[in-house]
Amino acid sequence: QQIKGNPLSYEDSDRTVNISIDDVVVKQHKESRVSESEEAKSDRKYVHNTVAHLEKGKAKYVFNGYGVIIVLRMTIAFLFRNQLLDNNLVFFVDGQKTLHSSILKLFSCFRNIKLILDWYHLDKKCKEFLSMALTGRIVRNAVLERLIPMLWQGRVDASIVYLQSIEPAFIKRNDYIDKLIGYLERNYPY
Repeated sequence: QQIKGNPLSYEDSDRTVNISIDDVVVKQHKESRVSESEEAKSDRKYVHNTVAHLEKGKAKYVFNGYGVIIVLRMTIAFLFRNQLLDNNLVFFVDGQKTLHSSILKLFSCFRNIKLILDWYHLDKKCKEFLSMALTGRIVRNAVLERLIPMLWQGRVDASIVYLQSIEPAFIKRNDYIDKLIGYLERNYPY
């Protein structure tokens, strides 16, 4: 029943375009090498790109551009040009709020979109928060062993109840349990 109540239904792969999108930040390279002492004095500069990976069946396409809005506009143009807008558009994203709002704003005229929190970021966030919250890796791994399958199945409510039921003797910082629960609640629709 909990799996059926998941706000994200399963998709028909023949009628779905999967879109993975994320910001990528890398250190900008200099034209010539400088010594470590000179590099320490200078301000590090970074290059911000957004990468979108579109997949429909076996066909794949990648966009790379400066900023979320530009890449999302290229994505809409590509979908329009290739007559893919009548498909379900499933966005796999991390928990970045600005990315969510940009997608929802630019794709607001389409009713067939869905945002899904990607597994990599969800798994990473659980491991980080539980490492800070619990009394050691053995306890953390035992909690993850029960928590991860529930999240994989989309049973967020059961996951939250489980996190709230962890034995107080195993918790060193309850605020990180609260932060993980808040993260799950905030991203519940995704």
